[in-house]
Amino acid sequence: MKVLTVFLCLSFYSLAAIAQTYRWVDENGVVSYSQTPPPSQEAETLTIKPQSQIDNTAARKKLDDLRQQLEDQREDRQLAQEELEKTRQERIRQETNCRTARDNLRKLEGLGNRLLRTADGDYKRLTEEERLQRIQATIERIKHDCHQ
Repeated sequence: MKVLTVFLCLSFYSLAAIAQTYRWVDENGVVSYSQTPPPSQEAETLTIKPQSQIDNTAARKKLDDLRQQLEDQREDRQLAQEELEKTRQERIRQETNCRTARDNLRKLEGLGNRLLRTADGDYKRLTEEERLQRIQATIERIKHDCHQ
């Protein structure tokens, strides 16, 4: 039964492919088309080729190219977003360093002869020369981090 069905489908397709189409103009100037010639006048025979299959390879390549373009654009957006976040983090780091350096400068300038707590937790009295050196280094740090 399946073989018969396939045979009939192929037969109809092949008949449609070889069917003739006729074109004629009647006495009123009306153009007509038919698969049978007109009985009373001469007609032009047209051969209509069946529509060819769409080239799936070209369509798939075009689709793959579009997908690749979209993926490239997504990656570019992601890289730009990461760069923007990196820039934002760097700006936050510089602002924090700037505030810290300015606070340190105020403390050093107001220190006078008082004790200074060192990084290891001990206290030390700075000489005037050491205090001025630290003030100068802190000013340089402010210039670097505060963009002055």
